[in-house]
Amino acid sequence: MNTTRTILNLFSYALPSTIPNFLPTQGPQLPVDLYRHIVRSLSVSSPYDRHALSVLARASRSFNEEVTLHLYHKINYPLPLKAHAAFVRTLCNSTRYAPLVRVYTFEMINHGSSPDRAFWSTLNSALLLMINLVEFRFLMWNLPPLAHTLLDGCGYPNLKIFQWDILGDEESLMPFFERHPQIRSLTLAWGGHPPDYALIPHLDFIGGDMTALNAFLPGRPRIQKVHLESSTFEDQPTAEFYCALGQVKWFTLQGNFRLADLPDIASYLSRVEVLQIHDLSPRDDLDAQLSKMQNLRRLIVSDVYGTEEEFSELRGRKLLRDHPTLNCIDFGKDIDDFYNRLSRGSAPAEQGTGSDAVDFVSRPKSVYLPLNWMADPDNVP
Repeated sequence: MNTTRTILNLFSYALPSTIPNFLPTQGPQLPVDLYRHIVRSLSVSSPYDRHALSVLARASRSFNEEVTLHLYHKINYPLPLKAHAAFVRTLCNSTRYAPLVRVYTFEMINHGSSPDRAFWSTLNSALLLMINLVEFRFLMWNLPPLAHTLLDGCGYPNLKIFQWDILGDEESLMPFFERHPQIRSLTLAWGGHPPDYALIPHLDFIGGDMTALNAFLPGRPRIQKVHLESSTFEDQPTAEFYCALGQVKWFTLQGNFRLADLPDIASYLSRVEVLQIHDLSPRDDLDAQLSKMQNLRRLIVSDVYGTEEEFSELRGRKLLRDHPTLNCIDFGKDIDDFYNRLSRGSAPAEQGTGSDAVDFVSRPKSVYLPLNWMADPDNVP
């Protein structure tokens, strides 16, 4: 809020006209980079900041251009159905806005109403116009199959990240995958047979339940980041899945289970450097599991509310002492919250080395993990 007030206060000042490279404007004259910095410091997902953006958009033509780019660049926050419908109609009614969208996430706030056939048809029209998409996520898992309706005819030459959480769309997704072999990150709800290895050959990240990972991880040696999400293991890991874990460097577990529920999985994670665990069971024996991961450098732990114990600083310090390859531990209560960080520092010579060097661990500090850190580990600081 203070940032926004400071930005709005800038309108009471005029910068010298001798400074070069100003945008043509009818309002306060500011350098091009400053326009962009002011606008991008405001969050589209914040109601207060959206109001500030509305004010800026009416201040001058230069601000209007930057605000428009900022508003449409990334649509990745949940909206009520009525607001989402208005948004997709806006995209359909003007050829200017849809090509500006680079990141689109379909996620609605549930108010009891469900989209009808007309809404899906309009959304398909809007998706056809979003030709510059780089990231596309569909997060409404409790819907009937929709891939044929929504993705028919869609082509995105720059698409790198794709997530689809609807079961039953396996066959309908095949033509989409064939049109987008350049996809690098894929997260799926999957209930079908493994696709051909030549399909999406450039994957380096795969996420989903065990069925999806059994289908997409084996035979793709480029994949080094894996996100396994499940509350139960109705589909057991295959021998091919275990074998492919040897290539993985970043492994995420999310769900109400223990590491021990996956028989001897830690022994197969020989190359893993980063381990993320969300919904950690207090019964999990991390010491025994981590000792099998000889290359582990970083541990990220999130406890679910209501567990009998939380991951503590004391426990983190013990893990750092007992596992010499481990350099950093981030831990907190929920993935949308601030985390504490413990990291191994550089020890003065007189303090010694090895597991006795407790003082080598820095005091915890707050670390913010972005909202989509589980699905896109590149975002983790």
